[in-house]
Amino acid sequence: MTIKVLSRAKAVKLSYKELTGDKVIISISDPLNKKAGFNRNNRSVKEILYLSFDDIAGEPEEISLGNEHMTRDDAVKICRFINRWKDKVQTMWVQCEVGVSRSAGIALAIMEYFNMDTAQITENPQFNPNMLCYTLTKNAFDRSSDQ
Repeated sequence: MTIKVLSRAKAVKLSYKELTGDKVIISISDPLNKKAGFNRNNRSVKEILYLSFDDIAGEPEEISLGNEHMTRDDAVKICRFINRWKDKVQTMWVQCEVGVSRSAGIALAIMEYFNMDTAQITENPQFNPNMLCYTLTKNAFDRSSDQ
């Protein structure tokens, strides 16, 4: 399995170019932005999980009012989505607005869940994983493994 961390612009562009190889997409947008405009004719994209929250790290109690942070509910949705598709697709795209923080944090948790090499994220200065996204997603996977 391959996991790609992408920006919104790159993911949308690739949805028009990469027309082969089954894939799913976790698409994270800022709350005030519309959903990403992926190629609806790309039959290689089996499903898209759309989520919307700000790029906020830290404990939810520490986060200022007026911002929407990732929630445990979002993490559970990601966990269920991944578990539903893990044996059915070759590639998973995790996309946020810039492709640096939220998507990297979630991808890191997914890669750890599958015991994959995480160096593409942890050793790449291009990424700065959002630790709230990472922790919530990792905890959701840990809870699903206990059941």
